[in-house]
Amino acid sequence: MTLSIIIVNYNVYDLLKNCIQSIYSIIKDVDYEIIVVDNNSPERDIENIQLDFPLVKYIELNENLGFAKANNIAFHNSTGQYLLFLNPDTLVLDNFVYEFIKLLEKENNISACAPMLVYQDHSFQSSTGPQMDLFYELLESFNLTGIYRNYKKKKYLKNRSS
Repeated sequence: MTLSIIIVNYNVYDLLKNCIQSIYSIIKDVDYEIIVVDNNSPERDIENIQLDFPLVKYIELNENLGFAKANNIAFHNSTGQYLLFLNPDTLVLDNFVYEFIKLLEKENNISACAPMLVYQDHSFQSSTGPQMDLFYELLESFNLTGIYRNYKKKKYLKNRSS
């Protein structure tokens, strides 16, 4: 197995279904498995996952162990050479996985990488942000957070192309 895609679910089965459907529709040229860990969702619609997606490895937890532990459980049940951690509200819009795997196989010094996040209209989505400190509060009070995010985006894209 080349890739294990790990998704932790908690009460968002509709989002999870959309995420899995987007994976199935976009990722074609990589051998992968999808592992879903349910963190003891009170809403039991997650029990339909094996009917809706019979190829998904489903791990049901008897208690909510938290996001990190659920990811670790999935990791220990994965068979992929590479791991991709997705949130259930993610939609895969482009087949970035093949390019990532080629990059990881080519460059021995890369241990982790992350795709650029975009909204459904392909506009940039910030995946990180400044700490909630005085600087950020000033940016927010003068309605400048958008300018700061654009600066960070340009810096990211410049570093990415180097």
